[in-house]
Amino acid sequence: MYFDEMIRKELVKPSEFSEMESTEEIAVKIRENTLSSLEEQMEFIKEYPNPTYAVMRLDYLSQSEKQSRFEMLVDLYKEKKLTEHLMDIQKQAIAFMRTEKPKLMKSWKIEDENNPQYGAMISALKEMTIKEIVEI
Repeated sequence: MYFDEMIRKELVKPSEFSEMESTEEIAVKIRENTLSSLEEQMEFIKEYPNPTYAVMRLDYLSQSEKQSRFEMLVDLYKEKKLTEHLMDIQKQAIAFMRTEKPKLMKSWKIEDENNPQYGAMISALKEMTIKEIVEI
């Protein structure tokens, strides 16, 4: 088989998205498949039973209006690296929070969780985590 014939066959090979009409449909399908894949990662789910930041990242990529983010989503999915990427984001987010929480407690002059400002500080920490880790 000649190289150009191989290329032609590769170009006309149907993909799992070939019947879909919009990028929104593709994003929904990728999201569904990836969430299922994430749930199958037993060791990860044991360690992170509620992978909030991983799901936020998936939503961020799949709902973004920027073409580059959609392309990143599709590329990671096709390369079978999206689930791994999301697990990594979850781990980075938790590590970031563990590192930044004591710093914020010190700067906010909070000594324990009973302080009335503790809830506001945790909310600020979550927002920082989203901005620094999820939405990059």
